[in-house]
Amino acid sequence: MFTRVIFEHSASAFTLVAFVVAAVIYLTISLRTLRLRPADIRRLGDLPFAAPTPPATRESPADPSH
Repeated sequence: MFTRVIFEHSASAFTLVAFVVAAVIYLTISLRTLRLRPADIRRLGDLPFAAPTPPATRESPADPSH
């Protein structure tokens, strides 16, 4: 009986710690993004993709005619 009470208490503590860690990471990324200078935003926007982006087409990729 007592081991179940201890387990339930520790499980909720781990859940709370995981939520706090995720919230801190999300808030840190958001604040760093909001503090970017316009020059940095333009520089990051001009970065190339690692691989060339294929052109957009109207055909579905699962089109059996290809």
